[in-house]
Parts: sequence; structure tokens; C-alpha cells
Amino acid sequence: MLTILLLAYQLTAQKEDYIWTLGYLPNVPQEKFGGTMLNFNIPDGLPSYYPVGADITPVGVISTPTGKLQAYSGGCQIANGYHNIMTNSEGLNEGIIASYYCGKQGYPTSNTVMFLSTLNDSTQYHLFHIRRNETFLYTDFLTTQFIIDAVNPNGLVTQKNVIVLEDTFSNHLTAVRHGNGRDWWVVAHKDRGNGIFLFRYTPEGISENKLQYIGQSWNAESYAGQSVFSPDGRLYARASPYNILEVFDFDRCAGVFSNPRFVQMPDTAAYACGVAFSPNSRYLYLTTGLQLHQYDMQTPDMEGSRVLIDTFDWFAAPFPTTFYQMRLAPNNRIYMLGTNGVNYMHTIHQPDQPGKACDFRQHDLETPTYVLMGIPNVPFFRLYDLQGSPCDTLGINGPVVSVGQVPGDEELRMQLSPNPTSGTAQLTFRTPYTGLLLVTDQFGRVMLRHTVQAQTAVQLEAAELPNGLYWIHAYSPAGEKQVMKMVIVH
Repeated sequence: MLTILLLAYQLTAQKEDYIWTLGYLPNVPQEKFGGTMLNFNIPDGLPSYYPVGADITPVGVISTPTGKLQAYSGGCQIANGYHNIMTNSEGLNEGIIASYYCGKQGYPTSNTVMFLSTLNDSTQYHLFHIRRNETFLYTDFLTTQFIIDAVNPNGLVTQKNVIVLEDTFSNHLTAVRHGNGRDWWVVAHKDRGNGIFLFRYTPEGISENKLQYIGQSWNAESYAGQSVFSPDGRLYARASPYNILEVFDFDRCAGVFSNPRFVQMPDTAAYACGVAFSPNSRYLYLTTGLQLHQYDMQTPDMEGSRVLIDTFDWFAAPFPTTFYQMRLAPNNRIYMLGTNGVNYMHTIHQPDQPGKACDFRQHDLETPTYVLMGIPNVPFFRLYDLQGSPCDTLGINGPVVSVGQVPGDEELRMQLSPNPTSGTAQLTFRTPYTGLLLVTDQFGRVMLRHTVQAQTAVQLEAAELPNGLYWIHAYSPAGEKQVMKMVIVH
């Protein structure tokens, strides 16, 4: 009975990112100072005022699985859903930098504060944060644990500033769900070079950490940028105006990056960057301060797919509302902040659409208070198990709701014959099909790729692939996705 109830909970919840907290102190709403809250339990996430309870810019935030605000922080302390300072949360990132900045203008951070919880217990949470040393370098990867339950409804910090790893880090911190549907891979970049740290977060805490060297070497100026995983967990992108835009494939079971590719900044005058994926994971958006670009991840020529969506129109409120960090919201729109304290946000209303059909609207959303540069650092919570993979062992079979429902076999508009196969197999479609076909192994690695143009059949050459279970993914230009199994037996 316990297993059945847990599974039902997982399928109907996962709204931990439904409330975003922005803004900064002091709380003087008549002068547009204080907090702005976006509540995606309400249609369009209409912004409202709230009294900021902690820090100057609450860059990390988490809600309950049913979408009620639970906690937020900017690196100095933690505020609960009632905007009160949580018990024993004072003194986050303890050190010289915190002593100087906390209580004045907030901890100097961007993208280095993030909340997570596992599916096993919705009363216990971890805050992941990276501390600066006296030379302003990020040097300590920390966790802080707290509980919110019937005994501690206002929250109680039980462990604080626990050092997971001492090294040097950039300000790119994010996470993606493990292929087992329960754990998380927390990702942080090493300062300079091409090192990427991966930490596996389980119900027992951090159970694994490793360092992978891959991709281009970055210089120390990794700030003013952003990193993000695609909603399907298959891709990872990071960008910095002083480096490059870089994309990797990711194995959610093994926690391994592969297939790095990069493009140079399309705007030589770039001074601030943000990245965000569309809900169907096909399109990647990049800001460069004054421009917004779109890349098609289904085409081999990443640079050739680039489309300039729009150029900044120099609207000011009261400062220029230039283009900076972005985040995909639960309503499947992408929201963008500027590089200054302004009271407007930009939005992409149809991010699954190609080119200007994505419907980008500058200064589309007026906020009740001024908001600073850091978009809330929240991962994509509605990603579950990697079906059919070796790590899919926990029975967590929730749908990936924002990348399109995968139909059952009886609804598929494609058939494979023979299946199982030992060599060539033919994939046929009920009607002429246009789109991208990917064949992946059990770890999510792309083994075959075909671009299809108005075809009713495609030959899949599988003779060189080892025995095993594979998945055929069909992506249409409209973002619809179909998946079917292919078995290879030699």
C-alpha cells in the first residue's frame, strides 16, 4: 500500500518550481521596492507584491510538491513561506564575505544557491550553495539541511554550511533528475579550464562526487552567464559573454557528459548571457545583452541553425531593460530578466515554435517592484525515470509532461519491421513524415540519427550496433514526440 500511495503522489505533484520570488529590500512597495512573486498556480503566473524576508535578491526558491511556497534564500539566511527567517538559518556562507555583505546589500552571488528535495520525504530539504573566500573566489561547495513539518511549521535548520568539497568553482550551479527518477545530479563548474563537478544527491545526502574534464577551456570570466539542462534531461548548455556557448549530451544514469559542441558568441558586443531550452527540448535560446538568438538542437549544424529573434528596443524602466538570464516556467513560457534593477520582464510565449513564431515580447510583464539580475535558480522538477535504462529500477514512471505525451503502441503512427532485428530494419509511417529520428541506447546515448523529409519509410542500419534494447525517438517540427522500442539480436 505504501508503494502505491507513493507512486500516485509522484504522478500528481511536482510543483516545486511553481512560485518564483524576486525583488530586494527594503520593503517599500509605494516606491517599487520589495518583493515580486510569480505564482504559476494562477494562469499566466501574474506577479504580485510580497514582503522580502531574507537577503537582497532571493535567487534560490522551492515550493511544496503541491505548489505552496516553502523557502527562499540569497545566501545569507533562509526565509520560509511566511517570509520569516527560518530558525538557525542565520550565518549561511559564514566567513569574511558574508560578514561584510549580509545585512547590507546581500551575499554577492548569482546562480550559486539552489534548493532540492528527494521524492522520499517532502518535509526535508537541502540548500546547495557555494561560498566565496576573502579573495572573492568561489572555493567551498556547501549544503545546508532543514525540515518543515508539523512540529516545525516555520522551518528548522538542522545542519548548516557542511563542506562537501573544497576547490575552486564558477558561479554556474544547476541540477537534473537522475535516470532512476528519484535522485539528482547536481552540477557545478570548476573555475577556469574545462572541469565539471557532478554530485549525486540521494535521500541520504551526497553519495557520490566526481570531476569530468570535457569541452572547451574557459577563462576566469565565467560570470554574467548561465547554465541549464533541457527539460528531457538529454542536453546541457552553458554560456558566458567572455567565453562561448557550449552544449553537451548527458547520460542521466551514469552522470557523464559527452559530444561537446560550441559556437562563438554571435554578438561581439555581448556583455551578459542567458540560456534556456524550449519545453520540447528542441530549441535553445541565448541572450547577449542586446540580442536574443534561437538554435535548433535537432540539426547537426548548430551555428547554421541560428536565428536572430530580436534586438533590444532600448525601453527603460527606469534603466534599460536589456536581455539577461532566462528560465522556462511551468506554464511553458520563458521569462527573461534585464541586467539592471527594472520593473519589467520579457517573455517568449511560444518557445516550441521556430524563428520569430516563438512570439518573443519585450517588456511584456510589468512587476510591482524592481527586480535585479538573478532569475530564480530552479531545476526542472517534472522529469522522472529514464524508461528502459539500467538505472530505471525504482518504479517511478511519471510522465515528462512538458515535452509532449508519448502515446502507447496502439497510438503510434510508425511501425518497425523486423523487430527484433539483426541488421537492417524498416521504419514505416502511416502518413508522410517530416522530422528528426534518433536511436538511443539504454543510457540515452545517440547511436543513429536521421533527418526525414516527407517520407513514408526509413531504413535503419543496425548491423554495427551491439545486442540490446534501443529507443527510437521521432520529433516533428511542431515539437510532437513519439517513442518506440527496438531490439537488436545478432
